[in-house]
Amino acid sequence: MSSGQGGAGDLDPLDENLPEPVRVFAGELRVLFRGLETSVRRYAQTHHMNSATLSRYLSGRRIPQWAFVVQLMQDNAATSGSFAAEVPGHLKALYDAALRAAKPKDTAHLLRDELDRALADLERARTHEQVLAEALHLRETRIRELQGRLALEQAQRSQDRITHAAELEIRDTEITNLRRQVADLKADLERVHSHTADLEQRATTVEENLALVEADADADATGGAGEEASGGQSVAITGTSPSKRTVEQTQTLQEDLTAIRRLVYIANGTQMMTKLVGPAGPHIEALLQRTPQDPVPDADLDRLTELFQMALARQEQTTTKPHTLSRMIGRRPYDTARADLYASAFSLMLAALHKSRGQYELQQSYLSRAREHFNRGHPHFMGRPTPTGSRHNYRAGNVNYLTDADKADHAFSVRQVKDVFDTCQEQLKPSVPPGTPTLALD
Repeated sequence: MSSGQGGAGDLDPLDENLPEPVRVFAGELRVLFRGLETSVRRYAQTHHMNSATLSRYLSGRRIPQWAFVVQLMQDNAATSGSFAAEVPGHLKALYDAALRAAKPKDTAHLLRDELDRALADLERARTHEQVLAEALHLRETRIRELQGRLALEQAQRSQDRITHAAELEIRDTEITNLRRQVADLKADLERVHSHTADLEQRATTVEENLALVEADADADATGGAGEEASGGQSVAITGTSPSKRTVEQTQTLQEDLTAIRRLVYIANGTQMMTKLVGPAGPHIEALLQRTPQDPVPDADLDRLTELFQMALARQEQTTTKPHTLSRMIGRRPYDTARADLYASAFSLMLAALHKSRGQYELQQSYLSRAREHFNRGHPHFMGRPTPTGSRHNYRAGNVNYLTDADKADHAFSVRQVKDVFDTCQEQLKPSVPPGTPTLALD
């Protein structure tokens, strides 16, 4: 049976005299055609072509147009399913090699293939051009519509401004007057507040002096009565006078604040406590410079408590600030750890203030918060060791590096800060159980 009459499996063998590239290409065409599972005649009738021409294509006696190869690949994919993406490129390379081997001087075939590709590219370009033109028309139409709406709104707003210009001017004048009145009232309020604070301070001082005088008078009266009852001999009186208690509590508060300042100074070096606490700095310095016999007014303690609580809230807000990158690498940033150090210091100061006033439950609460912040920030707020060694690099010059002594000094500072903090904790620990009745520092 001839190749033009039989089925896909009855194709004649390829001529051995064919050039090797043509033989290889014809063999690949036969593989595609056999995948269709049809005969040469039936395929030729389906695609309206001569069966003899199709037979010459499959036998390698004639090189087909590239469009025929594309059609054959599409039919094969529809019959047997999709094939690898590199198959078209592989066949195109074999096709070009076979074409050069079969007709080395015939460029018409190549030009026809190039024309087909150019026409296909032109068709795609025209389609893309049409799509872009439609999109451009839609957007230009939308722009004209929006411009019309904008012009209408601007005209309406202009009319409204002309209609209500007088009303707007009246409202602006009223707002200006109200703002001026608010500024005057704030200034008056600030003056009254300052005057009230002075009066409170004066009243507190007078009240404390009166209490001291009355206590001394009571002590003198009690001493005279004792002498009469014992026949002129002095009788010892137990207990501690209010003045003596004030001296002791003032000394304890000064010692506690000094220890806390030392903790912050050792842990942070150049950052002084007076600069850290801001408005509370002068109050701390004034309290530390008092003589033990000079009583501390409640107004000063209240003001310090308020300032420390505000500073503690700011530092705790910094410690909870999200740090995405640091969370990803599993390391707390230095500024967050340093905020934990400051929060711990402020908690210790509040514990010291409540200790001086006998408020042991609040004292214990702030001690717990101080311990929580310190343990979470230590030793990260100490930073890294400072390099003191240097070596010469022929590209970068002198390069600093950490020596063993640097690491040892840093480790010693870390332990020293922990020891100072433990000392402050032990020093501020309540000496009596919560609920014990005591006199506040008046």
